[in-house]
Order: sequence, then structure tokens, then C-alpha cells
Amino acid sequence: MFSADLEISRFGTTAQQIGRAVRISAPYTGRDVEALEYRLGSLGLRGSNIRLIRSDFERALGKQRQGSPQEIWRNTDICAPDIKYGKAKIKDVKVKDRNIKSVLKSFLKFNNPLKFRLDQKNQISLSEEDTAVLYRSSLIANVRMSRPYKGITYGAALRLNIANNLRQISKLRPLDLFPVRSNEDKFAASAIGLERAYALSTKTVMPDLYMAVSAGYLEEMYAGVGGEILYRPFKSRFALGGEIWNAIKRDPETGLNLGLIGNQIITANINGWYDIPDYDVTLSTKIGTFLAGDAGFSAGLEKKFSNGASLKGFVTVTNNADYDLFGGTTHAFHGVSLILPFGSTHYIPNGSSFKISAQPFGRDIGQSIDKPVDLYDLTEPFTLGHIINSWNEILD
Repeated sequence: MFSADLEISRFGTTAQQIGRAVRISAPYTGRDVEALEYRLGSLGLRGSNIRLIRSDFERALGKQRQGSPQEIWRNTDICAPDIKYGKAKIKDVKVKDRNIKSVLKSFLKFNNPLKFRLDQKNQISLSEEDTAVLYRSSLIANVRMSRPYKGITYGAALRLNIANNLRQISKLRPLDLFPVRSNEDKFAASAIGLERAYALSTKTVMPDLYMAVSAGYLEEMYAGVGGEILYRPFKSRFALGGEIWNAIKRDPETGLNLGLIGNQIITANINGWYDIPDYDVTLSTKIGTFLAGDAGFSAGLEKKFSNGASLKGFVTVTNNADYDLFGGTTHAFHGVSLILPFGSTHYIPNGSSFKISAQPFGRDIGQSIDKPVDLYDLTEPFTLGHIINSWNEILD
């Protein structure tokens, strides 16, 4: 049997990546090896172990095309993960050429630990009583280095502010002595700012139970430390998690927004998800405290498309009031966003995206930390639903 670790990228389907791993590794495993096992992982988390039959692929990819993804699935076994990482192993396989064996291992282990991507982010508020239409456009360059065997990831990002008209916010609205995001115009005024610089530690505590801890400059407006835990059964449409953050406001008047100002803020939430069958739509909920010290509830719907695009809408209601779009007050904060991947384009790093969101600017209620890495998104490729939905791509 051939057995090896396989790092799964978030920017591609699990089935497609497994299929490509089979095509690269199978020619070097020897004709007597029939079972091919891959231990799925992502940024130090352990996913499922998936075992396939080599001859099923040979029939499906041969000149006669006598096989199909459905026939491959019929003989595929999926089992719970091994919790601890070991070195990538090639079991019961005789590979005489050491160079071939080295190449094989470098692919199947967590290759390319350094990742780079570009995000073009566009924000707009279509109706503001005091300032009319507001907009902000930014280009964010992200770099990430991971050491999956140790469950450690380092990341950083720079934001280039291309254009905005947020100067009107501070001119027409009362000054808040303890702004949460109501001083966004000051962050947008800098040509370049440090978006993130963080260290992330992840761990699969037991099958279906994951944990992550982050520290550093977590997002454009906040630094701090925090973590989350997620219980996500492999075969279930439900998931339940919790998170807690100790954050401190960043100072937009300092170089790259590196300075810190104000008191520490602690937020905590209980999160839930449900994948609605047949529609590839996820319902998410959150209840707890937010960055302004307000308490409330948030709900959202996200639709994911086969090309990697996603459409998301949300609404948050809290016990504090803030300015609404028409100059009054409201206890609700809401928005919608569309993310389009374009990393497959020549000369554009894989995973790059174009994002446009429509939501009010400079609001203080219902605000959460924009986490460097989301456990739910990170574990999505491990789930049975994702593997089944993408299985037809295993021969791509």
C-alpha cells in the first residue's frame, strides 16, 4: 500500500487535489501496489484519511475511458484521521531511484510552505443620509509561511489604499472618544498600512474537534490575542464552536498603523453553522459580545459556487444603538458581500480574489474581529459534504 500526507489548499476542491496527487504518485509506486492512501491536512489540522484503488483510476483515465468518478467512489474508503503528524511515508513501495523518491515525497508532504496572494477589496455604502454614497478601494498583498507538522503558521499583509471618500465621516458625525470602527476614515487616509502580522497555532484535538490560537496584528484596526474551538463532525451538516479575543485598538496616526491606543477589549461568542442540503448554502449564527461592549445576535447566509465564488449576507442586532443610513439610530448592522477568485489567471498568485461589499461605513455596534484564519473555512475541505459535492472533479 502507498501512504502519504497531502496538504489540501483552500483554493481548490479536495477531490481535484486528490485526483492530481494520484496521477503524480501512481506511476512511481510499482505495479504491485493497488491501494493508495492519502492523509489529508491543512495548516497543521488533520483531516480524514482517504484510500482509493489504483486500477479504478487507470480504467477511468485510459484510452477507452471505461471508468468514472462514481466507480472510483464505490471502492473508496474514508476513515477518521490520525491525530499526530508523522513524516510523509511511502509504505511497502520499492522505489529504486532515490531522486524519484525525493520528488514524490516533496510533492506529497506539505510543499510550498510560502504562499502569496493578492486581494482587491472594494467597499461601498449606497445610501448615507449625512454623506451620500461612500466608497473605499484597496489592494491587499498577503504572504503566509506555514510549518504544518508543528501546527505553526506566520502571516503578514500590507494594504495599499487606492481611493476613498471617507473624509466626510469625521466632518459630519459627532466625534467618538472610543471609536470601534467609526474612525475608519483615518485608516483609509494612509497610503500604506500594515493589514496583519500574526502567528497562528492550530491543532486537531481529537477527530472532528479543532482548535486555533492567533496573536499579533490581527486585522487593520486591532491587535491582540485570541482563539477559537470548533466541533465539526465529518458526516454532519451541523457545526458548533466558540471564540474569545483580547483586543486593543490600533492607532491610525502612527506609521503603518503600528501604534496601540486605548484599553483592552474582550469579546466572546458562541457560533453555529448548518449546511442546507441540495443548495450548497450555509446558515451561520453568532451570539455573544462585540467590540463596543455590546451584546447581541448575528445571522448570515452564504452561497458557494463551483467556480470558487461566494455570496454572503448577514444581519447583526445588539443592545446598543448607532447611526443608521438615514441619520437616525438603529440597533442593527447588516451587509452583503461577493468574492470572485481570479488566481487562475496568468501571473496572478493562486488564491487571489476580488471582493465587493455593501454595508455601512464607520459603525461601532455589532463589530467583530476580522480573524486572520477562520476554522470553519479551514476545515471545509475535510467534510463529507464537500468531498461528495466536488467528487466529479477528481478526474480533472
